[in-house]
Amino acid sequence: MKVALLFMLAARITILAPNSGMQKDLEEGYKRHLEWHRANADRWTWYGWTVITGPRFGYLIDGTFHHAPADFNAPVAPAEDAADNARNVFPYAHLAGTAFYQQRDDLSRGEAKLLESPFALLATVEVTPGRERDFEAVMRRLDSDRACFELLAGGTRPSYLLLFPAKTISDTIRNIMPPSGAYRSVTVETLRYRADLTYVP
Repeated sequence: MKVALLFMLAARITILAPNSGMQKDLEEGYKRHLEWHRANADRWTWYGWTVITGPRFGYLIDGTFHHAPADFNAPVAPAEDAADNARNVFPYAHLAGTAFYQQRDDLSRGEAKLLESPFALLATVEVTPGRERDFEAVMRRLDSDRACFELLAGGTRPSYLLLFPAKTISDTIRNIMPPSGAYRSVTVETLRYRADLTYVP
């Protein structure tokens, strides 16, 4: 059953693609941008990961979680935030995507700290239209810790993101998605959690 919008928890996830040869420059610029958030007393937490296997190898992913939808109406100093991004981030990268998600706690399992696991498998699942309940039934039977997010705006729907924590690289070499006719496609990438690219107020 869908959660009423008033009580929904939402997330925003952004994907930055480094310009050719500029992955290190992007990371250093992003660190400077996080210092802008600190200097402006941002109350939101921003998690950072780099993609280490998959079609977006080298990309930087950031996300902010556990928000009421109305929170996104009042981010900290949006014009100044954009200007700092223009100075420190976008000389070295281009925006590959940004989207809003509903946090599906009913399809998740595990502690909130799983977002800070050293590694993670990120599964992007496009679901066959009309088969959402079948997909959700698969998720409820799945015996793995995970965070589940349902796309609201910013891409092809219906689709979901699943984040499976891992302590080591070898923990990421496993099959995480059982076969099901509910999926149109599943893309699995490995992420490395970057505490140095994460801001916690």
